[in-house]
Formats: sequence, C-alpha cells, structure tokens
Amino acid sequence: MEWLQYGSCRGMDVNDFMPIRGDIVKIRAAKKICNTCPVMFDCRKYGLSNHRAWDLHGIFGGLTRMEREDQLRIAEGRLPKNRKAVRKNDND
Repeated sequence: MEWLQYGSCRGMDVNDFMPIRGDIVKIRAAKKICNTCPVMFDCRKYGLSNHRAWDLHGIFGGLTRMEREDQLRIAEGRLPKNRKAVRKNDND
C-alpha cells in the first residue's frame, strides 16, 4: 500500500477518520480532507475491497461505512432495502 504515503491524512490522528456513527461534524471534516486527497480513489478501493473481510469502520476514500455498504450493494445489483442509495455520478 505504497499510496498511503501520499495521502492527505498522513501524519494526522487516525481517530479523526473514525467518527462515531452520527457525528456529522467529524464525518464532514474527514470527508473534506478526503475530497482533496491525491489518493482518494486508492483509499476508497481499499475500503471497498476490505470492507466485509475486516468489517472496516471509519472513513475510507471519502465514504462512511454505510456508504461503502451501499456502493457494494449497487455493484452487486442489489439496492439497499431501507436506505436510498445516492451516487454522485455513474463513475463512482
């Protein structure tokens, strides 16, 4: 995971990216950092590919755990049952 050294979060407290569910202020702050990160898509790919194996909590590539679950369901052709899945664009 060589890409980690180029992340905007490098050197930051990992807890800044592990907000408690519903902590909107912390979630928005983490996403703001992710949105300008040069390796956001590598991080997102890591979060999505390891999500179920490691039950990853936190923000990875600008996505919360619930957003990653939605993305995986969309990729599998299943939409979330009780949540409205939102995609920024078809390339997400």
